[in-house]
Amino acid sequence: MKCPSCQRPVDHEAESCYSCGYSELEASERYGSNHVVLNRVHDAAHCLRKQERDELSETLDRLELKFPQMLFCVYLGNLPSHLCISELGFWLLNHGQVRGAEYARPNENAILVVVDMVTKQIGISLGYFAETLISEEDAYRALTYSRPHLINSEYGEGIEKVFLRLSKVLQKKGRKLRKLSRSQIHSTLNGEEANLLDLPAHLAPNPAMRKENLEAAVEREHHEPLKASLSKVRNLILLLLILPMLSLAGKIEMPEWEAENKAEEYFLGGGLWPQGLIPDQKVAANAPGAGETTAASETIPPKPTSQNAKFYGPQGLVDAGKAGDTPPESIAANTAYELEGPPAPITAEDAETPALEPLPPIEGQLADLYFQHPPVDMLIDPQRLLTEQKSNDIKRFLEFHADESEFQIYIMVLGETQSIPDDVDMKKLHKEWFSDRPTVVMLYYREHPEMTDLVFNDSVRAGLPKSVFERIRQNCLREGGATDDAPDQVEKMSIELSIQLYWLSRLMDQDGSAAQEEAAKTSVHDMAASADAPELLREYAPGIFIEDPSRLVTLMLTLAMIVAGIVAFGMAGWLVLLWRSRDSVSGKPLIFPNFKIVPRLGGEFSGGGFASMSFELNDNSSSIH
Repeated sequence: MKCPSCQRPVDHEAESCYSCGYSELEASERYGSNHVVLNRVHDAAHCLRKQERDELSETLDRLELKFPQMLFCVYLGNLPSHLCISELGFWLLNHGQVRGAEYARPNENAILVVVDMVTKQIGISLGYFAETLISEEDAYRALTYSRPHLINSEYGEGIEKVFLRLSKVLQKKGRKLRKLSRSQIHSTLNGEEANLLDLPAHLAPNPAMRKENLEAAVEREHHEPLKASLSKVRNLILLLLILPMLSLAGKIEMPEWEAENKAEEYFLGGGLWPQGLIPDQKVAANAPGAGETTAASETIPPKPTSQNAKFYGPQGLVDAGKAGDTPPESIAANTAYELEGPPAPITAEDAETPALEPLPPIEGQLADLYFQHPPVDMLIDPQRLLTEQKSNDIKRFLEFHADESEFQIYIMVLGETQSIPDDVDMKKLHKEWFSDRPTVVMLYYREHPEMTDLVFNDSVRAGLPKSVFERIRQNCLREGGATDDAPDQVEKMSIELSIQLYWLSRLMDQDGSAAQEEAAKTSVHDMAASADAPELLREYAPGIFIEDPSRLVTLMLTLAMIVAGIVAFGMAGWLVLLWRSRDSVSGKPLIFPNFKIVPRLGGEFSGGGFASMSFELNDNSSSIH
């Protein structure tokens, strides 16, 4: 242990410091012999926010539940230059009384954290009982653990880290004490097995000097109340002088009302409308003072008479002189027409959708757009008969089909009333455009799928019987007839044609006409699975694919990796929770054994056990007392 004043070593049973003679009596002469009341979190420097103070108080509550004998408290202040932080901790533990502390938690069981905001120092002052449980090295390690937070001005969190680290030390000490016998515990706590200081007795200080110091302290105590009273009176006078100035500065500006001469332009009957713009004359007539203002007003239009009133009904202009044609008075003044009687019921003929505008014949420039040049897009629709979104979807599907199949599909969209010109030969154009490349041109007429025609290469038609191509056409017509919407018809027919073309390519690969005729009797879904089936058709004809065993292995490996990832993620989360709860206080309350205490330096509850550290950014000084 070291002296709180001169930082020299002292014996654990010394009544005063051997070097400077410092003791509790001298501390009382310097700072007063009276007792002071402290809060458990005493923030005299006002450096803690409310949230930090509440969180710190909550942490101290949990620590007191875990250690029912220990007293935890904090003091933060701006200390004067002549007051050392170690001396303040020694004096507070011997003269302070924590507000709300239980009888089972005396000051000798206290752990007091003192923070000086002027010199940027933090220290831990320990009572006699706390000294036996927490060593000076443990206290210093707890302080260094909180240094990053204190440097970043996170004082509440830094002090909380100090107490949580000390709680770990107390728990470890409690586990060790359970394994010792009563005699071993007392010998350990009393320090009988420790290496004691062998220092000579010190000389007592000069009694005359002590007497002068005592008289100066008594004189200071006599004048302090008078100075405090004068300060209060001065503050009260200053407050009375400032209050009138604050009341003048806090005058509220009220809104100004409009002039009284504008009040007549508005009245309650018309709401926010001026009198001249009220549409209903009956409402204006019932308003207060309407008889006087109506005569003087020139903005109200005159009431229409039978000579100049014109009304428009469902049949056009109606003469106002006819009986039964004149609408009510209030409507005639504000509306342009009036329906005569209830509206006529809607008949079935009116409900029918009007016929589409007939499309022009395919000739001239329109014919050139269709047949002048080879198609660039696989969907030929210069008249925009399909919706834009469906057109893009169909084009994308035809492009995917061309990438995976040896056959290409071109779809030409025509109107339901249009026809191919007589001078256009589609077979000749097919040969001219696509030569011998396997290509199919589908001629589709809007909303009439039964008129659809398919144009194949001559070489493809020559190698297979006619029934094969008729079967392909019938399958496409069946899919197109399943819906009435033209874009959906084209989409379904193009998908079915893609499936049938794969069947056709498999059919062409058969050797001999007999094998081809036998294969032509089966559908595409009944054919043997193939490894080279286009991936585009997996969704529509899954039976034509051969399942690769490696895919199952890949699937199992993927599932295993997913499970391993989930387990690893769970383990990582558990480790994170374990790391975050390393400073948590949980478990049953821990009771320490009682022992006999030998006072030191004349202190009743503390003998000056202290460890401090500086949290100034460029200062690494520290000390253990």
